[in-house]
Amino acid sequence: MRKRGILGAVTAAAALGAVWTPTAHADGHGVGSYGVWANSVNVRDNAPGSTGCGIRPSVAACPSVQTQVDAGDVVTVICQQPGQTVGGNPYWVLVSAPDRHMGFMASYYLTNKTNWIDGVGLCQ
Repeated sequence: MRKRGILGAVTAAAALGAVWTPTAHADGHGVGSYGVWANSVNVRDNAPGSTGCGIRPSVAACPSVQTQVDAGDVVTVICQQPGQTVGGNPYWVLVSAPDRHMGFMASYYLTNKTNWIDGVGLCQ
């Protein structure tokens, strides 16, 4: 299987977003839409000139907040990456938020049954 970089994954997700309306699922399987259970969850991106966010996401490595999502919002999960552990979950996900901003958020805040989402590749 050929690995896609973050840009390829983002391009594919953007193309899908124009065709399909997301509905949240919480079974821990596959790229797609997942609900958020908490309010004021930051969706973060690299600071200008930084590359740390996509390598090992954390609050420190991803200081630039692109947007926030709230309980009941649905985000599109594109890929996942090990990073700073939040609430016992060591994964972060690259998402497209409802306002179309893209960035990383802690996977802990998804309404999902598992930490690792089967069928979602690493952000490489």
